[in-house]
Amino acid sequence: MRALCATQVLAGEERFLDLFPADDPLCRDFPRARAALHAYCSGQDEEMERQLKAIPFRSPFRDFRQISKALSQLHSDAATAADLLDRVDAASPFHLLATTIKTSQASDPDFLREYQAMGKPQRHFAAALRGVLAAAVFLLVFFLRPLRIS
Repeated sequence: MRALCATQVLAGEERFLDLFPADDPLCRDFPRARAALHAYCSGQDEEMERQLKAIPFRSPFRDFRQISKALSQLHSDAATAADLLDRVDAASPFHLLATTIKTSQASDPDFLREYQAMGKPQRHFAAALRGVLAAAVFLLVFFLRPLRIS
């Protein structure tokens, strides 16, 4: 339950923090996770790494930590990034994010196939990680579909 709440507070639903005591790992580790997220979005890799190192292994933000490390290594060390993403358990609330990132790095045919099954937020994120606009990928998928004549 705490990992699910962790996804929600990172998405801006900080009211979930009120459900737990101040010394709970969710409340205690949230400022570090949020700071790591802001550092990633600002391109401050060293600050992100510093914040991530302060998040304990047993934290509800553990999978977020793995994913953030993978994102920072996505283009410089793809094998390590893939290994970090593979460590996110399928039952984790963070698994969809890990899967989206892995899909963004797939070969073109695999990416296009998986892209079609994604929801809109995942499509935009995966396309951005590939360095293309989601609209461009949509057009490519549209024109590659077999024609259906009724």
